[in-house]
Order: sequence, then structure tokens, then C-alpha cells
Amino acid sequence: MKTKTLTRKLAKLNRLSEKLSHELSYEERAPHQIGGLVLKIKQLVAEVRRYVSIKHLQKALGVAAMLVGLGFGSKAHAQLVFQPVKENPFGIDTAFVASAPAFVDLDGDGDLDIMMGELSLYSQGQTRGWKYFENVGTKSKPKYTTPLSNPFGLDTIGLLNVPTFADFDNDGDYDLLSGNMYYLESDSNGGMTGRLLYFENIGSSSTPNFAAPVANPFGADTTLYYSLPTVADLDDDGDFDVLVGEYYGNMEYFENIGDKSSPKFAAPVDLPYNMNHVYQVASPQLADFDGDGDYDLLVSNYYGKFTYFENTGSKSSPNFAKGVDDPFKMNLTGSDTVDTYFNFPRTADIDDDGDLDVFIGGIRRAIRFYEQGITSGISPIAKSFEIYPNPSNGVINIMSNDQFDRVEVIDFLGKTQMVVNGNVNQISIGQLQPGTYILKLSNDQGEFAVKQITKM
Repeated sequence: MKTKTLTRKLAKLNRLSEKLSHELSYEERAPHQIGGLVLKIKQLVAEVRRYVSIKHLQKALGVAAMLVGLGFGSKAHAQLVFQPVKENPFGIDTAFVASAPAFVDLDGDGDLDIMMGELSLYSQGQTRGWKYFENVGTKSKPKYTTPLSNPFGLDTIGLLNVPTFADFDNDGDYDLLSGNMYYLESDSNGGMTGRLLYFENIGSSSTPNFAAPVANPFGADTTLYYSLPTVADLDDDGDFDVLVGEYYGNMEYFENIGDKSSPKFAAPVDLPYNMNHVYQVASPQLADFDGDGDYDLLVSNYYGKFTYFENTGSKSSPNFAKGVDDPFKMNLTGSDTVDTYFNFPRTADIDDDGDLDVFIGGIRRAIRFYEQGITSGISPIAKSFEIYPNPSNGVINIMSNDQFDRVEVIDFLGKTQMVVNGNVNQISIGQLQPGTYILKLSNDQGEFAVKQITKM
């Protein structure tokens, strides 16, 4: 981004943050009014955060940092909130027994299309291969057409392809690297191995055409039984590395020791950077879930249960924290768990609001969609949340018709000054320095509401 453009966007970010601070001081402001400002701020943050440090953004945003998930000392799994699941959104059709999606702009029109590995029922002739869903909507309001089967010259190999896309040869278009659930061959010890398949795009960024597949490209090795890949520049050296989930819940890391135009994969490393096994089968997705500039890891196991590994290192030296089970509430429960196996998680900013949403393919399931964030971060409890007296030099009374589990007082640098746990009806702010603060109520579902308070 050019310096002038960055300066202009940072100035706009500062103006919006000041406006948000002003709006929060009015009791009569509805949640959607504040929410619209938060949405604009989130979009700007997404545009500039790769060019400025998190601390710089926190200073510029003030209290808005908390509303867009850049609060001081916060854990990602506590900040990230996803809306309730929706199935087959935006016109997606999954009339087959298994589906593994990938989101990519294959036609070069600026929005996200879908390429999906699919497998139909035996009663339907057990067709397999690829389904392509073109986005005929926009980058913020997607709408998908009836899918095309095996487009752009793609071959059908194996029973269920698991696709990922990246510009592996640095020629300006997207190539396809696919894993496979059931494309197996015997190894020298009589065991079963999985393979990666590389389909080079020999067309263009707007008119793709895929060459015949190459097995285990760029020196990649076989994996155990399954090959479920996710692609990212995990060591921040400018080229694409690959992490592959396999049987027994293991993950193998193929570091690209070539370059961005001529990849070459080193010998695989099991569970690098303090990653851990999951149960029986690992289906991984690398993405910057918490917006701190490095790649975190979300993994599904054999039974479709999720574990999240936050990257507490950096974008060039990853270090994954101990796994947290289902922090985003994506595990199916009750009768929904019948015949639930092998989830395939994928991330995409499908609504162009500056954060990553999650899509989950799987066996005998519709595509599940989890949009990140409750509408702009302002929850329904804001409708009945009142405080008095305000300003105050001591006690503040809280009136809410809804349950909340935590009260926080946050200064305008985004730092939490006090925390009170429980559904309390008053707090004492006598120990705070005179000034303006934000009072935040939150519940265990991640919903929250905020009001501005003044300590005299």
C-alpha cells in the first residue's frame, strides 16, 4: 500500500474511532447505529493491519480496539464470536454424500467462487470429482449459481478430493493442490498411503485451465492413509508451505525450501511448532483467526470435533499453544452428531467485513456456515442495559433485564482497569482516576454491550 493511501486510511480510522467514542456517550443510541461504525472500523483495520503494528492500531483505535477484537491482553478464543450456524447459504447446493469446499476468485472478478470436491451416493451412480460454484453476486453479498461439474479441464481422481488453492508458480493465477480421502496406494511395507495432487493452472487468472495432475509435486512425500492439506506461508519467507492432516490424528509439515516461483518441499516434519495430535484423523485449516498477523490452526478430528491452536509465537517463528476444544461452538450435538465424520473446515471473508468466516464441509452434511461476529459486536442485551448515576464518583448501578456474566471497565486506550464477575447490579469505581471509561457487560456466549461512563 502506498504511503499516501495508508496515511489517508489511518486518518479515516482515527476519525471513525472518535465518532464512535462520541456516539457511545448518548444513552439513546440504538445498537445498529453503533454497529454500523464498528463495521466500518473493522473493514479499515483489515485493510491496514498488515502495514502497521498491533500496538499502533490499539493506540489509534482507543476503545474501538476492544470492539474489533484488538483489546490488550485478550485471548483469541475469548474474543472471537461466531453467529449460529446456517446450512448451505448463498444458494450453495450440496446434493451429494460428501463435500470439501475451497474459496477462491477463479474468474478474476474480485469475489470468491467455490471449488468443491464431491462424492455422490451409490444410488446416484457414485459420481465423484469437482463442482464449481461461480459467485454471480458481489464480494460482500455472494450468490452462487448452479454448479458446473469438472470444469476447466479438471480430472476426477479418487473418491473425494480435498482442494486448496495458491499461486505456487508465481505466474499470477491460482493453481490447485488437492488432497484425497480415498486415493490410496500400498507402500513398501504393505500399508496404505495418501497422496497430494497438483493441478497447474496453464490458463490465466480470469480463464483457468488446469493441466493433468502431478502426484506428490515438488518433492512432497506420501502421507499415512489420508492427505488433507492446508496452504500458508507459515514461516513468512515469501513462499507457500503445506500442512497435511493424515491418519491417527497426525499432521505433517512440508516446508517450501525453494522459492515462490520454484517450490521444493523439504522432508516432512511431524507436528511442527508444538502442534499436537487430534483423535484418529486430522483435518486442518491455517488462518489468522485472531487478526494478530500470524497463522493460527483449527483442526477437526475423526468424529468432527474441533480443536483450536492459537499461534502465540510470530508470523516467522510460529509456536502453537495447547489446544482448546471447541472454543467457537462448532461441534454438533445431540441427534445432529449421527453419521458425522470428517469435517473439512475452510475460512473466507465471505461478506467482506474484514474478518474471517468459517465454512465446514463433511460427510453426509450440508455446508455449514459460521459468520464471525454478532452484528457489529453489539448484542441484544444493549436494548435493556441502563446505568445510573452517570457521571459518578463512586457506585454505578446497573439495570438489565438479561443475564450477563461479567462487567469490565475499560479506559480509552483500550486497557481493562477493573473486572467484576457475575450478574451484579452495581459496581464501585471509586478507585479509578477521574476521566471517561467504557462499561462493558458480557455473557458466556460472547455477546456484549457497552456504555460510556464518567468518573468525577
